[in-house]
Amino acid sequence: MSAVRDTTVIYYTDHSLTEPLFTRCQELLQESASRLPIVSVSHTPIKLGRNIVIGEQKSSWLLLYKQLLKGVEEATTKYVAMAEHDCLYHPEHFSFTPPRDDTFFYNENTLFVQWSD
Repeated sequence: MSAVRDTTVIYYTDHSLTEPLFTRCQELLQESASRLPIVSVSHTPIKLGRNIVIGEQKSSWLLLYKQLLKGVEEATTKYVAMAEHDCLYHPEHFSFTPPRDDTFFYNENTLFVQWSD
């Protein structure tokens, strides 16, 4: 079975990004994950996949993990792929098929860009 067809993308945001980056990251995520369901967990409503609004709260590491957990609980697929609000993802990122089901996998292939420059 291909993980691509059995993966939900969990997108999480605290709305700390400014426009146009906030919207552009979401647009590119929709393109890259075009065949996958998306569950977005946000502080205020957004138009991205199935949106779960947790209400405006002070950002913290604990809240971030609660957002991830809420998204995972809502997913109906075997696998989940996390998507941060300030990252751009290549479609290949979502085509990964885990070789085993008892391990977490993390993509460390990243490139950092400072938006202000």
